[in-house]
Amino acid sequence: MEEKVWEEIREYGRRRVAGGSPEYADDWKAADGYLPNFHLFFMRDTLDNVLPEDRDVKFQDLEGSNKFHSGLYLGQTPREFLGNVDRAIADEGVDTKGVSKILWHCKSEVEAGMAAMLAESRKPDPDEKLVEKHKARALGSPRTEATKQILPVYIRLRKRGYKHMDLTL
Repeated sequence: MEEKVWEEIREYGRRRVAGGSPEYADDWKAADGYLPNFHLFFMRDTLDNVLPEDRDVKFQDLEGSNKFHSGLYLGQTPREFLGNVDRAIADEGVDTKGVSKILWHCKSEVEAGMAAMLAESRKPDPDEKLVEKHKARALGSPRTEATKQILPVYIRLRKRGYKHMDLTL
């Protein structure tokens, strides 16, 4: 399963490079992009805003569930699903507080970099080097370090039968 996941990540990276984003040629940058919302499992304050309020109704009974989700996921409640995610995190021995700290720092860096990049690019005569500098700030955050720590959790959950769509919300 680990090799299958890496092949999916590399394919994602190739598509992004072909679309004009050369930074995704790096496997870890591609992994960052491939797991866009998986990081939320390590930022529970944010995750609580994404999951349904009623944690005891099966996903299959909630609006928005679809054929792209696994039967395993659809047959669980959000509470059961989060319990399985938490067990996988514990099984992998991930320092959730450390990862969360990195991710909150990244969130602020990404937001600041994107805001500066957009502000500069909207000027009548934007400084392209400055736009690229701010883009690099947004994409070059320490999120890759967090991804290196959480990817084994993602792989463990995929081995257990979850699909990519289940884990990236």
